[in-house]
Amino acid sequence: MSSQVQLHSDLRCQGLYDPPSPCIHWISGNVSPLDLSASATNPPSRQITITVDNPGLEFWMGHWGPIHVSAATGLAYAFLSIEDILGDIYEYFQTPLTPNDLACIPPGRWRGMLEEAKRMRLKASRVIHEGGYVRADLLNGNTRFAGLRWARNHRLVLVTSC
Repeated sequence: MSSQVQLHSDLRCQGLYDPPSPCIHWISGNVSPLDLSASATNPPSRQITITVDNPGLEFWMGHWGPIHVSAATGLAYAFLSIEDILGDIYEYFQTPLTPNDLACIPPGRWRGMLEEAKRMRLKASRVIHEGGYVRADLLNGNTRFAGLRWARNHRLVLVTSC
């Protein structure tokens, strides 16, 4: 699939160790926002599946399953948009942890790290009330979208950074 389908340039990972670039475009000296309604792939696709190759996250994605992204329904366009991908990745990691998820986390240092991640997430989002843990709390600070890339076995892989 990767040899035939190309990702939109604003979704592509520029390099594993390069800091992610902001998703903006320069037009005649003015900054314009990313066109979220643009097709995420060329040729346009209706759905994709996203995985990770981060050893810490592979366990969890094996437990939760990959991120399945489908084109939004009821819109004027019938293809997978940049907004579909970014929105579904966000929703995937905002899913609350289940009691079964929490049972997989060893007590002690790991629980402390989870609590600290939750505290930092709530502080960054300026949320006054406390909520429960979400999947993003298990990312060990790697919560910045750094792009997507094709893996050797035709998997689309999410890349994150701090």
